[in-house]
Order: sequence, then structure tokens, then C-alpha cells
Amino acid sequence: MKYSLLQGDLKFKIIPILQNIVSYNQSELSNLFDGIEESKNELDFTKRGKPGDILNDNFEMFFDKIGLGIDLPIWFEWEKDKKKTMIIGRDPQRNHNTHELIISSPFGLANKKGRESIKNKYWQFTEPLLENNRVYITDVYKLFAKSLTDRKLIRKDKETHYGILKQEIDVIKPDNIITIGKDAKIAISKILECSSEDPFLTTKRGIDVHFVPHISNMVLQNFIPIANLFLSIGKLKNESHLQKIGKDILEHKDELFK
Repeated sequence: MKYSLLQGDLKFKIIPILQNIVSYNQSELSNLFDGIEESKNELDFTKRGKPGDILNDNFEMFFDKIGLGIDLPIWFEWEKDKKKTMIIGRDPQRNHNTHELIISSPFGLANKKGRESIKNKYWQFTEPLLENNRVYITDVYKLFAKSLTDRKLIRKDKETHYGILKQEIDVIKPDNIITIGKDAKIAISKILECSSEDPFLTTKRGIDVHFVPHISNMVLQNFIPIANLFLSIGKLKNESHLQKIGKDILEHKDELFK
């Protein structure tokens, strides 16, 4: 791996925040981060267990639920003298149907499999930032449940999740925040009391905020239909500037992640 993962003393500042989510003590969480760092060049890292053995009592209502997941925040290049950038996603999605809670990392980027997968654009998005930035990656919603009903319960409790995210922001003191998707944009607009109308803004705290859409394959595959829509509407209206937009999207879409 070209870049350092989980280095520095940041974990000792983050662990007390994570104890709002999990029942592990400081030593157990420290060992868990060490395990993630040690497996950074392996295909995958997960820790599995019963929800009741992992979750803080604040989440007792989810002890008997299925398909649960938590992503521990991760950080790259943190021992370097660079600007600090937070990337904030939505939640730790999982696909299993068992009464287990699986702990992993945001977008699977703590491990080789997640970073090298051609389907995972998040590393292609993140890696270029590491040249000039320390990068910290976390989620808005700290718990995921497979059931839509349970996910609604999680997202209804915004006070808890936003509160934890605000603590992370206060510790990181980022120069930049990049939100991935609508949920992260709404959360940051609320926490930092800023507008969500502009794709880029500077908050009263001097943080540069960038609102970007999801960069999953499902979203990116819409580039071509959108480009073709500009071409079609441009031809129907006989407006060359619309046609040019469509052509430019098709021509340059692959440059986003080079």
C-alpha cells in the first residue's frame, strides 16, 4: 500500500466517540484498530459478533435485528503535515441476513479488496486526494440494518447520529469536508448551519464544504443517458450548446477517476 493507514494518535481521540455506538472499552477498540491496520494489505477485514455483545445500550432496540453493520472510521496519511479532509458517506451497508453485526470500514477502503476492486470508485476518488491531504472517512448513520423498517428507525434518530458526527468534526477540525450523497449533505448543512444549495461553500468556521453525489456504479452509469438526453433535446430544439454539453460529457466522463 502506498499510503499510511490509521497512523498517529488520532485513534485515542476517536475511541471515546465510538463508545457512544459500541460497548467495547478503550483497549478493545484500540486492538480492533490495530487489527484493521495490520490487515491493510489483505483482501478483507471484518469482525463479527452478536449485536447485543457489540452495541452500546443506546441501540438496545437493535439487539435482535438482522443484517446489522458498523463501519469504523479510517484515516490515511494522518502523521503528515497536510490539510485535513473529511469524506462523509451515508451508512455502513451490509448484505447478510443473519443475526450478526459485522464491523468493517467505510467503502471497504481499509483493505486491498476494497481499494483494488474496479467496481469500487471510492478509492479512485480518494487516492488522488492523499497527495495533498490527510483524509478521514466516516458515515452519517453509524449503524445499518438490512430491514427497511429498521433503517427508518435508525434514520429517525438523527439527534444521536448527528451528535456523534459533530463530535468527530470537532476532533478532526477539518479544512475540507466532502459529503457523498444527499444524506451526508443534509447532515452537514444541519450540523454546520450552512446552505445546501451550492455544490461548494465555506462555512462560518472556515471549513470548505463540497457536496458531491454518490459515486457508485449505479449512479455513474446514468452519465450516458444524461449525455444522450442533452444531445436529443439539443437536436430537437436546434440548440447547439445543449448538444455540446452532451458531447462533452461523453468525451470526458472517464477522466473523473483517472
